[in-house]
Amino acid sequence: MAYGFPIKRTDDPNVELAERALTTLNAALLPANFMVNIIPALMHIPEFFPGGRFKKQAREWKKIQEEMLEVPFNKVVNDMVVSAMFLFYFASMLMIYFLLQKSGKAKGSFTVSGLQGLDGNASSEKVQMIKESAGMVFAGTPAAVSHWR
Repeated sequence: MAYGFPIKRTDDPNVELAERALTTLNAALLPANFMVNIIPALMHIPEFFPGGRFKKQAREWKKIQEEMLEVPFNKVVNDMVVSAMFLFYFASMLMIYFLLQKSGKAKGSFTVSGLQGLDGNASSEKVQMIKESAGMVFAGTPAAVSHWR
């Protein structure tokens, strides 16, 4: 819901990361785990000083907290960039195709027939359907089948 990608029932890396982050947060907030939770002035002691181990632990746990925020967010941003690049690429290819068709250089094929039916009104779903159908047609042709043997 937050990022838009499905959650696996088992071994989902994002769920495991969130569980680790929440576990470390719970441990950090328990007053009995670190004296600094009871005596805030201890926050200013050096890490090497007795009782200063909480600083090292806090740095390690902070990395987990940051990872929980960064990893899924960056995946969404990355997917958006890839989608935008694909749309730009596809729009460029459609423009090239229509220019070739106008000049009479585009040869007849399943894909050409499908794209001709769009008349410039190409929704990404229709184009994807043509692309997947063309792939299935190609994969089932004798030339393609003999190539994979």
